[in-house]
Amino acid sequence: MHMDCRSSVPDDEYKAESLVIQEAAMKRDLERGLHPRNFKRRKINVGVHFTIVTSGSKKEQGHLGIDSINAQIRVLNQGFKRAGFRFWLKSVKHVNNAGWANSNGDPGLEDRQRQFRRGDYKSLNIVVIPGLNNGGRCTYPGSFNDMTLLHDRCEVGTAALPNSGTDALGRVTIHEVGHWLGLMHTFENGCNGDGDQVDDTPAHVHNGPIARCPPPGQEPDTCPGMPGRDPVHNFMSYFAEECWSMKKGFTDGQIKRMYQQWDHFRANAPPRQLN
Repeated sequence: MHMDCRSSVPDDEYKAESLVIQEAAMKRDLERGLHPRNFKRRKINVGVHFTIVTSGSKKEQGHLGIDSINAQIRVLNQGFKRAGFRFWLKSVKHVNNAGWANSNGDPGLEDRQRQFRRGDYKSLNIVVIPGLNNGGRCTYPGSFNDMTLLHDRCEVGTAALPNSGTDALGRVTIHEVGHWLGLMHTFENGCNGDGDQVDDTPAHVHNGPIARCPPPGQEPDTCPGMPGRDPVHNFMSYFAEECWSMKKGFTDGQIKRMYQQWDHFRANAPPRQLN
């Protein structure tokens, strides 16, 4: 299934703050005598609240059983295993609202979030919406306040979940949760600038969702003259989810960035909840 990510492009303020976080972490590592590329893998538990938005009680109206939700949790854990993030299901809420179900997630956003947002800033909220089809979007982390908490969520199309009546593998949600943990697209800024701010992801150009995996050795090279070919197997690329590697879908640099972003924005956020 091809990728259809609708997450907003991170703004300049977030990018600048992320570079400061990264530089501070590198300085701490050097003070401890650690090589910048060496880091200790960690175990981080993340509770997940699912909200299933439907227009009725039938599968074609967005209704999902617990088997699909559990399958999605398993896929998340497989994809993030190497990074040490473990996701566990905290709650499931079904909401029957045809207007929201048939939208792409925008109308009534704030009203919806006030009803659905559960847990603190360390809790992952996944809202499943039929109108998003096989796409999704997630917010990037940011400095904590009530509005940041209110809008903090991932939204994923019903068709992107496993066991949803499609051939989806559930890896689109891995891509979106990567944004929630602070990763940008690998093609950010194309062949120019800081790219995705991760040193070990090859720079490349975004050519839209790619539905097929190129044969081994025939990966495109859209930034010739720069190290590496386009990262076909990386979760944060726009290649089809079948291309993404469940074992090596995140590079060491991406894993290190997720730790930095988690520590700075989420780990020590106040235990504030809206509901």
